[in-house]
Amino acid sequence: MISPTKSTIFAFLIIPVCALHATIVRGVVDDEMGHPIPNAQVRVFDAKALIVSSPEAVDLQGRFSIDLASFKGTHANLEVQAPGFNTAHVTVLLPSPTVVVDPIVLSKALGLRAQGLQISQTPDKKTRILETEVINETPNPLSVKEIRIFFTREAKVECADTSPAVLIQIDTSTQNSEAHISTPGHGSLDNRALAGFIEQLPCGVSRIHLWFMLQCSVAGKEDATLRFEIPEDIKVTNEGRSQLVSLRDYPLVLVRFFDGEKAITEVKSY
Repeated sequence: MISPTKSTIFAFLIIPVCALHATIVRGVVDDEMGHPIPNAQVRVFDAKALIVSSPEAVDLQGRFSIDLASFKGTHANLEVQAPGFNTAHVTVLLPSPTVVVDPIVLSKALGLRAQGLQISQTPDKKTRILETEVINETPNPLSVKEIRIFFTREAKVECADTSPAVLIQIDTSTQNSEAHISTPGHGSLDNRALAGFIEQLPCGVSRIHLWFMLQCSVAGKEDATLRFEIPEDIKVTNEGRSQLVSLRDYPLVLVRFFDGEKAITEVKSY
C-alpha cells in the first residue's frame, strides 16, 4: 500500500525568503535535457483564483516575464504547460520588485491519453461506476502502475495540488467494501482495498483522494477501457472516531494515471 506522502509529478519550488511584494516574476522553461521549450505557457494563480487573465507565453529561449503589479499577495502559484509535456506547478514567494525563479523543468509526456470519463451508479445506488478509455499513441507498450482518483464538490483545479492538509483517513479494507477494477471485454484486473484520505485544499475545497496500485499495460497504438466500481459510502476515521462519508456529496471526479512516480495522463468529469 502506498503512503499518502508519495510524491507526484508536480514540482513544487518554494523560495524561502522573507516576503514583501513583487511586481515582476521571471524564469525559463526547459525540458529534462536542459533545452528551452518555446511553446510553453505560464498561468498564475493565488490560493483561490487566476491572477493573470491570459497565459503568459514563453519566447524562443523558453523565457517568460510576468507583471504582477496589481497583485498584493505574498506568493503566487505558477502552472506551466506545453504540448507533449507533463504540467508543472511552482509556488513562488514574492520578496522584492523582481523575482527570478530557478529553471522550471517539464518532463516529457509518455504518450498515453485518457478520454471520455463516464460516471454512473448501480441500480441499488450503492456503487459509483467510472469508465474511461485509455489510448496509447506510441508504437510501444505503456504501463500504468498506479491510479489516483479525486472526488470534489467544486472544480477549483487551480489550487488542487498545493500542499493539502490531510483531514480524515480512509479506514482499512476490513471496514470498507473493496473497489473493483476491470477492463470490459478483457476480464477483471483486481479487487482493491480502499486507501486514501480526505484533504482540505488551500482554496477551501475538500476532496476525497483514493489510490490503487496495479499492473496494467496498453499495447502500442491500442486502446483499453478501464472500469472502476467504488462504494458510494466510505467509512473514515476522524480523530479516532469512525464516520460515514458519501461520494454523492462529491460529484466531480478527476482520475490520474501514473507510471511509478510520473503522472502519465488524466481525465476529469468537469
